[in-house]
Amino acid sequence: MAPGAGDRPGRAAGSGSPPSPDGLGMLSPNAKLLAGGLLIACGVALVLVNQFTTSAGYLGLGLGVVLGGPMVRMGLAERRRLAFEAAELARGLAELPELRPAIAAAVAAGHHVGRLLKQRGYTSARVRRKLALECDVILQQGEVG
Repeated sequence: MAPGAGDRPGRAAGSGSPPSPDGLGMLSPNAKLLAGGLLIACGVALVLVNQFTTSAGYLGLGLGVVLGGPMVRMGLAERRRLAFEAAELARGLAELPELRPAIAAAVAAGHHVGRLLKQRGYTSARVRRKLALECDVILQQGEVG
């Protein structure tokens, strides 16, 4: 292996995060929905243009559904996750006056702040990191719960 090359396949040397599992991590949920919908629509258009007679239209429809369907599903799942995280963060920010003393006590006692927040019902690691940061505690990637 060349010096400086990543130790895991699919990972660039020095990159701070693993590759996205869907390979489309740079797209927003709405872009994934739009791209998936367009792929399916193109497949339907191929069937209509060929007037339901040739296999090319059905092949195009199949490819559109096979490629576009998962993109639509990923976009919808990501939208739900972001909405859930936004609601959880809003709840956390509303409870921040109650959380500050509890987090300060956990830090003073040497307890794990991420675990405390998880026990209080904050399931998202991003939300736990943000709430801890609001209380002047920095949680690293592996410390969030």
